[in-house]
Amino acid sequence: MFPASLSAKDSWLVLLETIQFARDHFERLVLARAIPKELGEEVIAALLIRLAEYKSLSSSAADVPSVVGIIPATNAETYSIKAFRNWKFLEHEIGQLKSAGKLSLSQFHALEMEVAERLSAISRRLSNTGIHASTLEATCIVQAVVVDDDSAAPPAQQDKGEPLASGSNDPRGEPHPATHEAGSFERQAEAQAKKFVAAREEEKLDPVSTEASPRRNLMEILLDPRSIQWLLGLGGGLMLVGLVILLWINKFFTPPVMAVSLGLVNLVVLATGFCLIRFTRYQLAGKALTLLACLVMPVNLWYYSANSLITLDGHLWVAAVVISVIYAASAMLLKDEMFVYVFSAGVALTGLLIIADMPPSPQKFWEIPYPATLLVILGLISIHVERAFEDKDGPFSRKRFGLAFFWSGHVLMAMGLLLVLGAQISGDWLYDLWFKPVFAAWDTTPSPICGELRWLALVLVLAATYAYVYSDLVVRRLGDYIHVAALTLLWAEMLVVQMLKLDLGVDAVIMVLALTSLIVHIVQATIPGDSKYTRSFPVFGLLLGLLPVLLGGLVYFQHVGPRSIWAEEVPKWSFVGAMLLTAFASRVGAHVYRHVSKRLTTSYFFASGASVMVAAAAALAALGGERWEEHAPILMLIPIGYLVAARWYGNRIQAEPLRWVAHAATIAMLASSLMSAFVGFSRLEQLGPLNLSLALFFSEAAVFYGLATWMEKQPRMVYLTTLMASACVWQLITYLQLGTQAY
Repeated sequence: MFPASLSAKDSWLVLLETIQFARDHFERLVLARAIPKELGEEVIAALLIRLAEYKSLSSSAADVPSVVGIIPATNAETYSIKAFRNWKFLEHEIGQLKSAGKLSLSQFHALEMEVAERLSAISRRLSNTGIHASTLEATCIVQAVVVDDDSAAPPAQQDKGEPLASGSNDPRGEPHPATHEAGSFERQAEAQAKKFVAAREEEKLDPVSTEASPRRNLMEILLDPRSIQWLLGLGGGLMLVGLVILLWINKFFTPPVMAVSLGLVNLVVLATGFCLIRFTRYQLAGKALTLLACLVMPVNLWYYSANSLITLDGHLWVAAVVISVIYAASAMLLKDEMFVYVFSAGVALTGLLIIADMPPSPQKFWEIPYPATLLVILGLISIHVERAFEDKDGPFSRKRFGLAFFWSGHVLMAMGLLLVLGAQISGDWLYDLWFKPVFAAWDTTPSPICGELRWLALVLVLAATYAYVYSDLVVRRLGDYIHVAALTLLWAEMLVVQMLKLDLGVDAVIMVLALTSLIVHIVQATIPGDSKYTRSFPVFGLLLGLLPVLLGGLVYFQHVGPRSIWAEEVPKWSFVGAMLLTAFASRVGAHVYRHVSKRLTTSYFFASGASVMVAAAAALAALGGERWEEHAPILMLIPIGYLVAARWYGNRIQAEPLRWVAHAATIAMLASSLMSAFVGFSRLEQLGPLNLSLALFFSEAAVFYGLATWMEKQPRMVYLTTLMASACVWQLITYLQLGTQAY
């Protein structure tokens, strides 16, 4: 309870103002990002609840409770005492957060330092008035300052002793705002805050306080412990710099000496980190030093190799084994899962160095099969080690160390797969197209994993497929790894096609991709849409559908000329069938996902339209048509058909994507006609079939934009219709040779 010498109303006011001060300060800490936003909001909400509860009690004239952390007030306290109370309560609240484990060590130290500085400054001001801070903390203040004679103190001192919450008038004869019966709690708190700020400004200018802190002489400054510490640190730094210069001049920094020095410094930093973690409260600093030492250790291996102290073929891997043992010991002694990742990296590095040491060194390392196999096997082992930890709370639980091994395994396995994928892209799939000159420049050949060891690539990819399925069904159960497993399974299918020597070239790849995409769409249509294992099937199916479209487009542009297509060789009907299968798979995807996403449906329609255009051009070329004028009038019927189909769908969701596909196909046809149209429009003499083909093509384009004007009710299409019709008439006039007057 507050002392009886203070009225209940004023006691409640002091209590509420103290809690309000803590609330406002935590709001400032959140804005300054000194504490996490979630934690700040939690603390502010708790303080608001306490404010509301105490305000309700004060309105009901209840007794004022004694709140832990708040120094009780009396009827004769100064503004400095009020500030001291506020900051002491704030210190108590911060200590409670630290005890509850809601503040990190660095955050607590920063907040504690700020509060300590504030309390130290206030304590000095209190000591100038004869009040000791320890008295305020240990006892309830009965009467902090007794002013017997107002004239005995200077004006500033009189003001500093002015009562804050008293039922009587102040020494100047004016009633204190807290004694006003009228007005709400908010107005009283605002008045008290204004007086408090004004008093603090006066205290800053108080000549008595300034005189009470005399300036120290030079000898006192030099003998201050902090000054001595700075001088010792500066002297030690200068001695170290001088020692380094001396050793450098005398050429003591030889490679062996530097190697030993680097190793010793690395071990000292590691031991310092261990000691900080085990024997001090500076956990974060200890972990940082330990992790830094572990990360720098591989630099020693580089230094050994760069200076020919221990070479790759001289068993450099032995040093890597020692480093891996240190990593394992760090993880076990410190019980921190962060070092599991470091340990996994160390084991992988050791294995790679062993491979590089195999004769003829380091050829085995660069051949890809050995390092890729090592990384995939290490990844599989780490993924399955996750089950070796118990599913319970503790430092070595499955959620901590188990998942750390799990994620490390996936990283290692992904690195091995990337090596295999890079070797196959550069040495097999795109070797003749792009990478053949690169291999010739480096005087090397593609990796054996692209030739006689292709079976090993298949084994590694299938093992990765199993690992991804296992990760989803046994470990995570989120439905994410299933989609990666589908990609690796597709990769395995392509390897099987290559191993069976199905000599269909790019046609087989397009068919495999299209069939896989079709299977994905069918599975999605038969499995409930809320299944977590198929939630990414729409995008996965789209990617599978776009890949054959891109491959088909690449083949098309490789055989297209200024006015001819497939002039050197006739396309195979298997390519036409592959593109039609791609178009069918994309159309099925558009139907299956029509209610999932409009953008997804539109993308599938575009893929289908592009596949149909490429298939139609290839079919015309296979039938003997090599010139643009033989293709254009027939291909122009496709966008017209799409536009009519959009009209047939009416207001259904498929109508708008079909219209966009029709317009895109028409723009593509107009772009492909530029070379032929330039010849047809730049020469006024009769060109025979070219003039008739251009006239027919532009008449179809005029029909297309006329239908678009009628169906879409867009006036701007009238201009395009008129332009296409004019181009058609131009070509007819040129073909009939009606002369310049007709133009």
